[in-house]
Amino acid sequence: MQKAPTGLNIAIVGGGLSGLCFASILAKNRHIVNHSVTIYEKGNPNSYQGTSLDLDKNSQNVLKQAGIFHKYNAISRPGSDYFKLFSSSGDMLSVFFVPKVLKWLIPSSPETNRELMRDAFLENLRYENVDIFFDTAVENAEQTENGSMRLYGDDQKVLGEFDLVVDSSGFRSNLRRLRIEDDGKYYTGITMIHGSIEDPERVFDEKMLDMLGEGTVSFLGARAQSLSLQRYGAGIEDHRTSLYFSCLWADAHMDDAIGLSKDRRNTSGFYCDKESLDLVKNWIIEKMGNHWNPYYHQSIHAIDQVCIRPLNQHPAPTFINDHMNLICIGDSLHTVPPYTGSGGELALGDALDLAKLLIKDGNELKMPHIRELEKKMLKRAASVAKQGDYTKKWFTKNEHSDAVMTRTELTGGYRIAIFLLWLLAKIYNLEVIIARWFNRNK
Repeated sequence: MQKAPTGLNIAIVGGGLSGLCFASILAKNRHIVNHSVTIYEKGNPNSYQGTSLDLDKNSQNVLKQAGIFHKYNAISRPGSDYFKLFSSSGDMLSVFFVPKVLKWLIPSSPETNRELMRDAFLENLRYENVDIFFDTAVENAEQTENGSMRLYGDDQKVLGEFDLVVDSSGFRSNLRRLRIEDDGKYYTGITMIHGSIEDPERVFDEKMLDMLGEGTVSFLGARAQSLSLQRYGAGIEDHRTSLYFSCLWADAHMDDAIGLSKDRRNTSGFYCDKESLDLVKNWIIEKMGNHWNPYYHQSIHAIDQVCIRPLNQHPAPTFINDHMNLICIGDSLHTVPPYTGSGGELALGDALDLAKLLIKDGNELKMPHIRELEKKMLKRAASVAKQGDYTKKWFTKNEHSDAVMTRTELTGGYRIAIFLLWLLAKIYNLEVIIARWFNRNK
């Protein structure tokens, strides 16, 4: 067998899902071009990755390209692609799910556990002998006279020199400033209180458990408040559930308003001590006021740990330093709020597209191609950001409204949503429909 040509020496800054996915795709294609990959991750191998994400057909294909799709069912929760919507007074507004009769037509997208996905990528990369340095923060980078990129760690320690640096270190990237100039105004005006409930089966009554089911339930309240519960354990026996309480807030410092002491947070940013938990629980219940059915308070009291997440969105960037062999992907390039439901999918899409480009270009670094890809990534993210803008408008419009949405008010929009979902399924899954039809009729 002919030996694959030696490729580029590539550094990946950030060992989250997008960075690990990118590395996995390159490693899986070493028989085409043997790029050398080194990953630097500031956290430890067990650092917090978030809870879960639901992957559409395109993102599921990314997992296939990365060689971990055979584990997809094992790291995803059965029956979790089921979404219920209630009003804060307790009225059911809508239910979204794919009927069994249409499962062959529309691929399911259950909640996939982020930690287990990370572990699947790491197992792949260990098998492929990819170098991963944990507990190693990249603080800075510069381009040398010969054109390579030199990375610096703590105390300006030189970590190495590389042909290309891929920054996948997320919203708080240290390297983004080398590629993008902006004013730092990212806060959307919405803050999410993210709680975790270890075992709802132990603390919820039957009615609340029925509302939750195996997927996601959301409650829309007055004054632009929303409450969501979402399962994120991969197996049915894993009951762990996230709680999200979102509302408009003037600045990104809700911790201070609640009276929390930030030095009590753990390494993942969560408050776990009783005093902090009581402060947050009481603050949420007071914020809900008499616009919410007190029945929902049981979900607030059940919180086992909590963190305060100001929601951010990157503005359209102004690029600088085009000469640098540096590209940002995922949240380093285009952070979008979690209520868009697409941040993880965008990051995985970036990883796949960049990996495919570098494989196609072989052992030659063609930065003009990479710069064109950046534009494609941003264009894809811009459509998602628009969705986020619509959500922000809903929050702003209802900030001072005491009205609670009713089933009747949602009917028209519900009909339109069902039509659009059907239409999108037809468009994006056309090739799946055709393939399955021919397979059935062979």
